[in-house]
Amino acid sequence: MRLLARALCLAALLLTAGCALTVDTIDVRYEPPPQPAAAVPGAEAVMVAVTARDARTAYRDRVSSKKNGYGMEMAQIVARGDVIAEVQRAVLAEMAARGFRAGGAPDALIEVDVLRFYSDFKVGFWTATADAEVLLNVRVRGAEQPFSATYSGTNSVGGIVVFSGENAAPALNAALRDAVQKMVIDPLFIAAVMAARPTYGRRPGS
Repeated sequence: MRLLARALCLAALLLTAGCALTVDTIDVRYEPPPQPAAAVPGAEAVMVAVTARDARTAYRDRVSSKKNGYGMEMAQIVARGDVIAEVQRAVLAEMAARGFRAGGAPDALIEVDVLRFYSDFKVGFWTATADAEVLLNVRVRGAEQPFSATYSGTNSVGGIVVFSGENAAPALNAALRDAVQKMVIDPLFIAAVMAARPTYGRRPGS
């Protein structure tokens, strides 16, 4: 009986170790809030373009890491797609939802630097928490006054017993939404876009 118990414990440890050493791939998707965004008065007269750049100084090759029971980082958790492109799509979608037009000759160019896009498992006594942060630095080119701001989106998911990609994804997706929403509801950001010079980047005769 003791031998069987020891064998089962050893098997469980090996299985856990094996999972911790296997790379997980997850889908990172922007999920807009359920309620529709309110249109910005006059937004239809402003054409915008959005660029996004990877400015992360750490964890550029992953969006999270598995951990063992001692809190040591193990295998990578990576995104299936390009998270920088997903940020760009998210911002452009939210601007369109507010009535702004997208085009190749913009009045306002919105530049987004992704400074952080990571979910960290914090090990507790019985369970763990996935703490995610998406940090964006945003600039608006074409505005009468230079605009720059940083927006931090965060989210925590608790009650986690397995440090897997499946448990990292919800916190990351929610943190992405939090960061983008903080940006697009910032009245100073919207004012900067609305104040973009009408002739910025316009084609002759347009």
